[in-house]
Amino acid sequence: MERFSEPLLSLILNINKKCTSSISGTNCLDSEVCQGACCYSSQEISFAGAKALIEANFAQKSDFIRSDTLAFRIRLSPETKRCIFFDPNLNGCKIFHSNLRPAQCCVFPIQFDKTKHQCRMQKEFFIETADKMELKEITDRYIDLAREEALFLESEDKISQKFNISFISELRDIPPKHLFGVKEIFDEFHPLVKSKISFFVMDFCNIHGCDTIYEQCSGVCDQVINLLISDLVPALRQFIKNKGPKEEYFFQSLLNL
Repeated sequence: MERFSEPLLSLILNINKKCTSSISGTNCLDSEVCQGACCYSSQEISFAGAKALIEANFAQKSDFIRSDTLAFRIRLSPETKRCIFFDPNLNGCKIFHSNLRPAQCCVFPIQFDKTKHQCRMQKEFFIETADKMELKEITDRYIDLAREEALFLESEDKISQKFNISFISELRDIPPKHLFGVKEIFDEFHPLVKSKISFFVMDFCNIHGCDTIYEQCSGVCDQVINLLISDLVPALRQFIKNKGPKEEYFFQSLLNL
């Protein structure tokens, strides 16, 4: 991911600075005028951009949802239905002045209607900027590179890396009968566990030739974990290629490809 991180972060910084200095309109942190219109949408963001926000302690890994456009979308708060970066105390975006806002967020407000006290998006981006063509070119470069980064995340090597030591440790403490799939949280997989009974892992236990009764097994053994992961990596890659990335992947769906 290193070959994407530095150029993407440089483009994000550039877009933020140019938008802050050149877009005319209202102050997004002015509670007298801002209605938080853009905060009701789930914006796309690159892996590099999301990682930078996590490292700056603005976000957590669970604040980002895998997307089929760029790498992620920003999660909306289940309570407020607004972007997780919306701060009610500011009546606006808590990362507004961070230089880490996603490119799409930077273009708001393109135009502010003072009579209706609301932002209005134009058909053409950057309509009120002094150097709109340069800014558009930078943004286009960012989107192209961010899409390339998103495709790279779907490679077999990257999928394999998400089955890390933490995933293996969790599996050792989960009865196989409760294992239904995997869930993806940012850059790692975690077991998808349900209280009902699944017999998917039984096939792998039978291949291993385990003597333990399946329904009484207290945790997935290393031999079965290795068999499981070796089958899951290509199955997940094919599933994502066909249907796009998801937050949760059920074994049943992966088997039906």
